[in-house]
Amino acid sequence: TYEIIASAGSKSVKLKVEVRDPDARKYRALVIAGFSNPKGSGYLPFIINNIDGMQDALRNGSAGAVQYGNPKVVRNLRDKTQLKNEIRNAFKDADSNDVSVLYLGTHGYTAGYVRTQYGAVIRFSEILECLKSVKGDVVVFMASCHSGYLRNYAKSVLGSARLRRINIFCSTGVATSSPYVAYKDYPTLSYDHFTKALTQALGFDMITNTTVAMAADGAGGGVADNQVTLGELDAYIRTQVPKSVEASKKNHEAGYLRNGHALAPYTWVSSPGLVIASRAEEGE
Repeated sequence: TYEIIASAGSKSVKLKVEVRDPDARKYRALVIAGFSNPKGSGYLPFIINNIDGMQDALRNGSAGAVQYGNPKVVRNLRDKTQLKNEIRNAFKDADSNDVSVLYLGTHGYTAGYVRTQYGAVIRFSEILECLKSVKGDVVVFMASCHSGYLRNYAKSVLGSARLRRINIFCSTGVATSSPYVAYKDYPTLSYDHFTKALTQALGFDMITNTTVAMAADGAGGGVADNQVTLGELDAYIRTQVPKSVEASKKNHEAGYLRNGHALAPYTWVSSPGLVIASRAEEGE
């Protein structure tokens, strides 16, 4: 950070100018689930698969300047206080050049809130309140029924300057439930279509637990360059999720499909050029 004094005649002004190395950008991620206890009320058969898949996808999408390390995982969120504390602890060191990624999967409701398996209610607007103080770019992946509320609340909860640094990907809209495939006796084969597409986009197959090509690389007219930008990610999941749902209706998963509408995820992308995942080229 440099101080520059600009003068014009008898007047002068002191300016602070911050110069950053773009390679100094740091990436952090927090992956949170609710309703992961099979013996508890409202158990989501796919949720453990989701958070394990997201953690692996972020690890596999780390190369070069994009390094997530080992993303923190919360396997069964208790309440709003824990959510606030987890977000603060995970992203407290972020600065204006950094990228903070939050994945949250749980039950959502038409009245504009999510629940935890412990009975706590957290409004979508309160989730955004927890993120207001996080510096830099924020990317939120919200996997729940009626998660589109999160996108809508962003405009009313966040100031215009902060809104330009937040990116929201919701599994469905305001009035709809999220489509998923649930095998009660085989939870490792269960998934929700949004998270499956998301992990594939970043280069991980959460069903086979294998590294695959980053499906979103070059999507939506982007350049295939071993990186995935938020614009490419948005283009991929908005087309892939409806395709995936339609495919489930026609194959062996049809009897296990729930909420089988083929609506695209609800998104707000303010930083389409932001790189969210990277992979080393072959031979590196």
